[in-house]
Amino acid sequence: MKRRLGAAVLLVGLMAVLLHSSENPLHAHQNRTGDQRTIVVTVNKAREEVSYEVDSKPVQRLLDSLGGLVSQRGEDCPVIVILPRNASFRDESDVEIMASKAGFKNVRSFLYTAENGFMTEIKWGRSIRFTTNPPPDEP
Repeated sequence: MKRRLGAAVLLVGLMAVLLHSSENPLHAHQNRTGDQRTIVVTVNKAREEVSYEVDSKPVQRLLDSLGGLVSQRGEDCPVIVILPRNASFRDESDVEIMASKAGFKNVRSFLYTAENGFMTEIKWGRSIRFTTNPPPDEP
């Protein structure tokens, strides 16, 4: 029951984020086949072991699975990555790298917390210098 409730909350949260985003990947680009279905990659992590599901189906080799999908749906097909709270930055970057190697251009990652049903998008930006003592002329 908890698992179904968690899945329902995840689905509702994902749809809310996607539908209210300024860059809605569900409507971003028409791909070669006209298939607009977003690909959802779920990362599961138990201790240090990582496993993957693509569109709710467990896969052994994520890159092979994504490679097959890019040839079916096209490189502009949106890919959403759902990561558990205990995922590392490396786990997230590994999936983005595999999706990129497969040929996808539209990949977004979200951190999902099952306890409260929240999702947070992970966005990478340019590096900024970090210091606890900035010079007076810098904000």
